[in-house]
Amino acid sequence: MSSVATYSKNFDAYFIKKLDDYDMILVDDGICSDVLNSDIKELIFSDTTKNFHELLGANEDKNTLIIDENFSHLADISVIRLIVRGYDESLDRLSFDAGLLNLSKPYKYSISDGGIEIRLDIIAKDSDINGFLSTIKYEYFSTEFSSDRTIFVYADADLVFTKRLKVSKKDQI
Repeated sequence: MSSVATYSKNFDAYFIKKLDDYDMILVDDGICSDVLNSDIKELIFSDTTKNFHELLGANEDKNTLIIDENFSHLADISVIRLIVRGYDESLDRLSFDAGLLNLSKPYKYSISDGGIEIRLDIIAKDSDINGFLSTIKYEYFSTEFSSDRTIFVYADADLVFTKRLKVSKKDQI
């Protein structure tokens, strides 16, 4: 399925409405209507590009976590694991600069119903571990359907960072 919807008119020529269904929007130009879900990541108009979640209204509740801890005590490690429990594949983004690490093999990730796990096998003596960890950026949205998230960072088997992110708005409605 395509992750982009393209429109021939300017953004202002369309009526866009969040539908009562949690993850859908209506795009209407008065002649033709589209109903889109989060499988569409971007909407390209003749004058601009919009993110689906921006149009859904989720950007009002966008949160960002940047890990800014000092990990200078990490030296001779061979594996870094990033785990986010409660990760929402359609709403969340996890980014980092793996170029700061000398990877012994390509990193692997798995996404399950309950989260995401990323494993990076490294050659520590040639890696900027502290620099890499400071590039981890996690963007997540708070909606009435969100669940809390917890992020874990392991160096080998040692837990070096954990943070619980309260994002649920269920109790706020």
